[in-house]
Amino acid sequence: MHESQSIPQPRKAEKKRVKIKAGVQGPSGSGKTWGALAMAFNLWPRAKVCVIDSENESASLYADHWDFDTIPLTPPFTSARYQQCIEMVVHLGYDVAIIDSLSHQWDGEGGILRRKEALDQRPGANSWANWAQFTPEHQAFIESIKQAPIHIIATMRAKQDYVLEQGDKGKTKPVKVGMAPIVREGTDYEFSIVFDVQMDHKAVVSKNRTGLFEGEVLDLASQSVADRLRAWLESGAEVKGPSTETWKAPTPGRADEPQKTRRENPSSTGAAARQTNAKPPAREWERKGDILTCQPWKTESMERNGQKFVAVKLNEKINGSPMAFCFITQLFGALSHCADQRTVFRIDETEYTYITDVLEIAGKQYEGGVPRSSKPAMAAPTNPAPTTEEVETFWQDGETVHPPANPPENAETAKETKPEPDPLTITDDDLPGEFWTGERKTDAAL
Repeated sequence: MHESQSIPQPRKAEKKRVKIKAGVQGPSGSGKTWGALAMAFNLWPRAKVCVIDSENESASLYADHWDFDTIPLTPPFTSARYQQCIEMVVHLGYDVAIIDSLSHQWDGEGGILRRKEALDQRPGANSWANWAQFTPEHQAFIESIKQAPIHIIATMRAKQDYVLEQGDKGKTKPVKVGMAPIVREGTDYEFSIVFDVQMDHKAVVSKNRTGLFEGEVLDLASQSVADRLRAWLESGAEVKGPSTETWKAPTPGRADEPQKTRRENPSSTGAAARQTNAKPPAREWERKGDILTCQPWKTESMERNGQKFVAVKLNEKINGSPMAFCFITQLFGALSHCADQRTVFRIDETEYTYITDVLEIAGKQYEGGVPRSSKPAMAAPTNPAPTTEEVETFWQDGETVHPPANPPENAETAKETKPEPDPLTITDDDLPGEFWTGERKTDAAL
């Protein structure tokens, strides 16, 4: 018999207080977002609420009714980006997260289904076997929602669902069987309760572990709905959950091992904006001469005045700035792997902080920009400007970052035309002023 870990002893079942994980699904225009917001504020009138908004900031249309913050999530709608948003909302002390909507993680630009379909188009691809690459990712995403130590309400788009039935003459024909959420099959079963909202803005319960509202037609904006749901939530023994300051979302394929997050700032409109300076979990940081051991938040390929480079947002500051820069083409590929990983750089900080070599990433030794185990024979390294192909293939998992256009010539024009920054990227505000004028340290000086 194989040895195993000890098995817990039986104990009396006891209802415990939980953080609600609720779903609100319905077709476009049915009032999902309104219902989710109304339910959140009826349940917890003084709560700090943040909406993770992948619906082109449509939730902000209701900012005159409720005081809440938003994270305007833009493509690609990968599971990891959703998880980063959930972690950020948890760490910044919000009480409730509304994910509006969950459908883009499945069938939006960069969503699992879109990437799976692209993979299936490759010659010799096995459509069934390709799911092995995406199922762990999706499961880790669902576990992030279920395990998050805050209340979460998620909206899901729905569409008309059909089944094929055999007619009187033996021919099959599609038959309408109601609405189906645009998420991976079975996702709606992961929630404690799911409300189906119709075009008349009325809702019924379709998935339910609460025992409430069975057979009833509901108005999600009704205070009585919130009161009954709150009574169910507050019944049972109180349980101390994980710390919101250290909680991390599960990593794909390793549900018991947390995934590190990146510090990002949500777009803020209410009192919770003051929370954006909350301290993130401790990360590795050690300086020994020109050797820096750190755990970067973000790396991004950029271009200014025709010069391509990589900007790295460090997890601590050097000389008052968290930014480091690399102009050495051979290191670009290695830098694409260092975000959220323990990384050892060789740096030069005579002017700004420049990365002159990558020595280690996640325990793997690097030399000349490649892992030592796979390092090919090569001549002495040179530092030519990166090619367009190298920059465009900088990111993994099909995510491509297109460098922003060169900035306007004068500061006044720049102030008028500067776009609203994506909260999940490095912005021009992170760059020193000399990058605007082209006065930078050259590769030769390194």
